[in-house]
Amino acid sequence: MGMFDEAIRDATRAAELDPRNAHAWSTQGMALLQKGKYRNASTSFNQALAITQTSPDIWLNQGLALLGAKDYQGAIDAYDQVLSIDPANSAAWAYKVTALQNLGRGEEAVLITNNELKKDPDSLISLIKKAYALSALKRLDEALVIYNRVLERDPFNLDVLLQKGILQLDLGDYLGAIKTYDKVMEIDSNNTDALMYQGIAYYRSGQYERSIENYERMIALNPGVSMAWSSRGYCLIKLGRIQDAIKSFDKALELYPGNSDAVYGRVEAIRVMWPSYTPAWDR
Repeated sequence: MGMFDEAIRDATRAAELDPRNAHAWSTQGMALLQKGKYRNASTSFNQALAITQTSPDIWLNQGLALLGAKDYQGAIDAYDQVLSIDPANSAAWAYKVTALQNLGRGEEAVLITNNELKKDPDSLISLIKKAYALSALKRLDEALVIYNRVLERDPFNLDVLLQKGILQLDLGDYLGAIKTYDKVMEIDSNNTDALMYQGIAYYRSGQYERSIENYERMIALNPGVSMAWSSRGYCLIKLGRIQDAIKSFDKALELYPGNSDAVYGRVEAIRVMWPSYTPAWDR
């Protein structure tokens, strides 16, 4: 029996003993969500919400279950519940934008924030939401302008700095992204998101040693992050350290066998040594 199966079993028992236990239903829903049983998860979250209707976390997870089940309008309704309780909930807004895009209504997110800004032109929350909606529509330059406006008023906003850096990466401004993530780490020196994205910026700008330093800092903070090991492996290939790269990819796959970047990176490393090598799936 797997970890999530055990969690489902234990949560089911707890709910049977106390059907008014919202935590038990929510825990069951989370385990079902992790197993990809989205409709069943949604049913569990509904049971929890029948007991407590004001939990933003349960509404958020209900939205995730409905998003996974491709019930995009249902997901939007769930995220609206989150935002009515916690208007600054960035995760709920991000997932709502995704659901709107899946319905072909991505522009609607921008219109929503425009209406909010008509009522309160100085609202940082609405500006941040608009920037995210614009970036989801690939209107990156417009989004960047708004993030800069927000940072003029709130220069220590980590979420906005992180999003700004991602936009700079997407726009090919790698040195700008590096500087932005430096600012993040001035505020939070162990911010793993900043370390990861800055590592990408270093890699794309050809600074492979610096990129490795970032990934090794991530590994020092949490050795169990598969992606840090696979990203480190790609840098090692660029530096010609092929055996070390293979070991790094092996570690990534040990931690998470489903890491496709590590699978393909390992093949790439082997091909550097043996150009005629053909992986099993290409034979």
